[in-house]
Amino acid sequence: MNQLSFFASGKLLLFGEYLVLRGAKSIVMPLRFGQSLNITPHASANILWEAYEKEKCWLRIELSPELEILQSSDKEKALVVQQLLRRIRQEKPSFKIKGLHFRFDIDFDRNYGLGTSSTLISLLSQWSGADPYLLQAQRFSGSGFDIAAATAPGTFVYQVQDTNDNRRRIITPFSLHEKISSRLLFIYTGEKQNSLREVNTFGALETSSEQTGIMSAIVEEVLRCTDIESFERLILQSESLLGKILQKATVKKKRFADYPFAVKSSGAWGGDFVMATYRDETQARAYFHKKGMHPVFNYRQLIKS
Repeated sequence: MNQLSFFASGKLLLFGEYLVLRGAKSIVMPLRFGQSLNITPHASANILWEAYEKEKCWLRIELSPELEILQSSDKEKALVVQQLLRRIRQEKPSFKIKGLHFRFDIDFDRNYGLGTSSTLISLLSQWSGADPYLLQAQRFSGSGFDIAAATAPGTFVYQVQDTNDNRRRIITPFSLHEKISSRLLFIYTGEKQNSLREVNTFGALETSSEQTGIMSAIVEEVLRCTDIESFERLILQSESLLGKILQKATVKKKRFADYPFAVKSSGAWGGDFVMATYRDETQARAYFHKKGMHPVFNYRQLIKS
């Protein structure tokens, strides 16, 4: 083996946040940004694991061939890596893991919440052939939409159906109408959310089948939508529904009440990215820059298509 290389895309959840965990349809957007993995032989039988962000190493771990941690720059993260590799070895007992150098390179800021964990899981799955959803369940929780996004070629509708202890994932590709995608900005708010904590918090809340059905109906309307005004009405419906469930003010009401168009949370409420509609991109960018929010991406700059 000389070198093996893999890539996994980051993600944003456009519609269906939280309720995707209860079986609602959601709209998922794979990103142009992501994480790559290069695997080369190591000088010894040990395993060297390095993770870089913009050429700066932020995590370094060395494990023995038996997957014992020999040294690490972050003990907690080393335990996660150890657990994932043990899961791979358990699922693929004949798979060779020792004597390898893993180098991960992420091309977005880890604070953005665009899928550091899900891209890691996907890369390990691509390399080993292990089931990525089982790997995710080993340490993390969620619906799996982010795992699906990591290798998807473009935007898709995602839904999980649980029946008789079986989980079925329905993935249907689709494209936003150009009259909508050309009027969207994605803005980093500067407030990183803990996705695992948000999922666990939502898990304690009660929702009805009616609420799940409403979200799925909103998603179906988005699929048919061809103008930005109708799209903005669907954003309002989605935000209102989730605001009542979560008992939280919408991000528009809380932080952008004076913005003339729609603003929507993209994923966990209260942090990471928001999506905003606009009519004039220059004016919209100026509004968010004045609030000290960077970066601001348009659809073409951020979304894989």
